[in-house]
Formats: sequence, structure tokens, C-alpha cells
Amino acid sequence: MKPVLKQFTLFQNKVHFFVLIILFTSNVQPIFAAENGKLSIDVEQPGAIIYLNGERKGITGPKGKILLAVPQGNYHLFIERGIYQSVYSYQLIKQISIRKGDTLKLKMSLKRALNPIWKMDFESILAKNIKQPPIFPELKQLKMLEIPEGEFIMGNHDVMFSKPAHRVKIQAFKIAQHEMTFDLYDRFVKQTSYDIPEDDWGRGRQPATHVSWYDTIIFIQWLNSITTPKQPYRLPTEAEWEYAARAGTQSTYWWGESSGKNRATCSDCNNPWYQRTSPVGIFPANSFGLHDTSGNVYEWVQDCWNSHYEQAPKDGSPWLSGYCKYRVIRSGCWFFNEKEIRSASRTWNTPTKRDSTIGFRVAQDGH
Repeated sequence: MKPVLKQFTLFQNKVHFFVLIILFTSNVQPIFAAENGKLSIDVEQPGAIIYLNGERKGITGPKGKILLAVPQGNYHLFIERGIYQSVYSYQLIKQISIRKGDTLKLKMSLKRALNPIWKMDFESILAKNIKQPPIFPELKQLKMLEIPEGEFIMGNHDVMFSKPAHRVKIQAFKIAQHEMTFDLYDRFVKQTSYDIPEDDWGRGRQPATHVSWYDTIIFIQWLNSITTPKQPYRLPTEAEWEYAARAGTQSTYWWGESSGKNRATCSDCNNPWYQRTSPVGIFPANSFGLHDTSGNVYEWVQDCWNSHYEQAPKDGSPWLSGYCKYRVIRSGCWFFNEKEIRSASRTWNTPTKRDSTIGFRVAQDGH
């Protein structure tokens, strides 16, 4: 789209100032030559990119609409609205015909789909995978717990980044009893020749660390490929994670108002696991049966980072807008103090980050 140039002459103290202002605007009307037809698109989503035969033609405006001048012919229409650094985007593919002098009006909804780059990367990683899904003994350690539907107050007015406290309704879902361990993650690495994550205090039943947000997505796709579950594995949403961690409580920690002794792994949690991770499941579980939802390692969730809960989803779905170059991590970890392992505490990191403080656990939709 060519810029529109406007020239303004300013008169001040009898001195002329000439200012050229370049205005880039989506309101510039397309030029409709006699041999062109018109393509009117309404996808009800702003910022969707329109491609015809692989060539980018424009972006939908604030109301999700765009009008294009298109030469007569047959076209492969591809529309995509992406989420920055996300595994999924919203897409539509359609074959269309444009006739000279006619207007083709399309009102459509985009569908959520795996970004092609992720699909391609995943297929290359699994290129050496065997044809029949194997049965690995490590899979027996992956115990998924059913979490009932309900409502809870998410956040806390006294905790940084957790304001305002707000009511959220959660649908039934499943979440892993434990943080993902090196046992199963190392099986994934061996099976796919994926990057071997570092370890600091051994592997086995230690939580898998040095795993980025991107790494978890690839791991989860592998896990789905070898188990073909009725409900695919995924990362939990931030709301699901806090609901499961609280397990029906509104206290500072799920067990009470003080960190106590031998409840969690953090820098001042009064237990033998000082300044290091502990094997998963050695501390008591909450009333939902989950272990290590306070401390040990931070856990990746699906959501983009927002420093507040204003306009956060109230239905338990992931918040996929905001500062999506960062992803939310929950739980606190061994390196930080008891304030960071509170049920409402939350922070962020870049999705490429790999270090000894971050791991994850998986979730599934309910039945």
C-alpha cells in the first residue's frame, strides 16, 4: 500500500514551515480497474492476513473486514490470524473464483489450527519414530487426576501481579499428579533424538528442568503420538493450574497461612532440600491429590503474560493476548523464598528459557 502524502503550510511569525507527513492508513480505497472484480471478506477478527495464491494482499481492519480489488481468475485463499510465538493460529483455506465487475462477499469464521512451522518441526523431530506406538514403562508414572468442575477466587489483592482477585468458573479436567520427571522426558529424548536437557542434581524422579515452553509443546505432541489418548495431553491453563493448586482453599498456601516445615521445596522452607530440587512427590499432596504445586520448580502454563488480571478470562480458558513474547510460570521454585510459592504468586519468562528452576506438568480436558 502506497503512503498518502499531505503537505501542510504553517504560518508563524511570517515564517513558512513545510511539513511532509506520511500517513499509512487502512482506509485508503483500492483502485477498481475495469478488468478487476471485488473481494469482500468479513472474518470478525481484526489483524487477519489475507493471502491469494500465496501472495499477501492485506490485513482485516478493526471490525475484521477488508475490501480488495482482484483481477478476474481462480485463487487459493488463505487467511491467518496468528498469536505471537504461539503454537496455534486461526486459519481458513478456501478456493475462490473472481469475475470481472462482480463482488464476491465472504463472511466466515477462522478455525484454530496448528501453525505450519510447528507441524513441520514436529514431523522432522519424529521422522525416526517407529510405526507402532511403543509401550514405555515410564508411562506408568504419569498419573492423571480428575479435577471436578467448580468456581473459585483467582488471585489475591495483596500479591504482586495477582490483582484483582476475581471469580473464575472451571470445567472438569485432568492434571498430572506430579511434575514431569526426567524418567519420562529422557525417554522422549531417546526416542526422538531431541535436545538432552541438563540436570543439576540427577535425573530419574527429579523434575525435568532446563526445559523451555517450546520444548514442552514438542514433548506433549510426542506424548500424544505414542499414547493416542481420548483427550490429548496439553499444558494447563493458568486458571486451571491455580484451581488445582488451591484444591478448594483460599489460604496463602493450600495447607494454611504459613509455609511450615516439610511442606515444600524453597530457599527458606525448613526442609533437607536446600538450594536444590527434590524428587517429585516426597511432600504431602493437597486434597485433590496433587504434589509439589508450591515450590520445587516453576511450571509452564499456556497463557501469555499480563501483569494484572484486568479482562482476564473468567471461564478457565487460556489468556492468549497481552505480552505473548513471555509465558506465565507458576508454583515458585527451590531458588526463591516462601513468598514466591504462595498459591496466588505468579511470574513469567521467555518461552525459550531453559534453566534449573523451570519444569512443567501436563493436563487434559475432562470427559
